[in-house]
Amino acid sequence: MKKEHANRFEQIEQREVAAKIKIDAIRAEKRRLQNREREKERKVRTKRLIEIGAVMEHVLGRPIEHGDLPALQEAIEQLEHIKDEQGRDGWLSASIFCKSSLEYIVKKSKSGEEPNSTTYAAMEDAENGENIFGPYDSVEEMMPALEQDDEENS
Repeated sequence: MKKEHANRFEQIEQREVAAKIKIDAIRAEKRRLQNREREKERKVRTKRLIEIGAVMEHVLGRPIEHGDLPALQEAIEQLEHIKDEQGRDGWLSASIFCKSSLEYIVKKSKSGEEPNSTTYAAMEDAENGENIFGPYDSVEEMMPALEQDDEENS
């Protein structure tokens, strides 16, 4: 009877060792799968960040330098947290403003008119990051003032 118990005990221990080996193999396979998934996610994130950087450099028309990052972050944060008078978010509002401003500039440049000193001063301010947020709350409010200024300086 003792021999039978000892034999049975030995079989159980062998099965236990085999089960531990199998568990270790399963855990190792799980870690490999998790590592592959994390690597895949990192590659997707890296690709996305590269694409965002490429778009930003395209929009700026120059490479983004490390020193540009604080100002770029501040500008993006401002756009993320503002709403215009119609309740549109900052991105949409900025997009509408830029499109309207560009249309106005293109219309003026096609007419052959030279920009006035105020426009040149505003362009210089924009390039230097000064006086960016004028006294106007909308493009509609800004355009008559620009046109009036053009008429006064003609």
